Amino acid sequence: MPSKHPVPTTSSISKPTADLLNQIPVNPERQAARMVVRQAGPKVLLEAGCKTAAKTVARTAASPWLLVADGAELGTEKLCQCFDVEPQTARRAGKAVGLATSVGVGAAVGGPVGAGVGAAVWGIGEVIGKIFG
Repeated sequence: MPSKHPVPTTSSISKPTADLLNQIPVNPERQAARMVVRQAGPKVLLEAGCKTAAKTVARTAASPWLLVADGAELGTEKLCQCFDVEPQTARRAGKAVGLATSVGVGAAVGGPVGAGVGAAVWGIGEVIGKIFG
């Protein structure tokens, strides 16, 4: 299937334009740099992106600020109990506040990746709480 925007070649452009292109001086160092970037660029970007993401995940998951979510969850449950809310509803409200706080703290520490890490840490904590609690 032909591309909507084919790459111009010397046969597909007019002769005056081709003559102008041929008059542009070519810097061999720049040409060599372009080739290196084209060949190695994607790999370098992928490695740098993975390292950055791993650092963000580690920094967010190890943040003591995520304990704030546990406090918010417990505080919400206790506050609901003070207003005679059913225990199951109070527990659900506490979990919702805990998740939202964990995502918010994660986002504050690590941006969008941190928000995902915050949600994951909260979820893992809930699973561990169900198993051992």
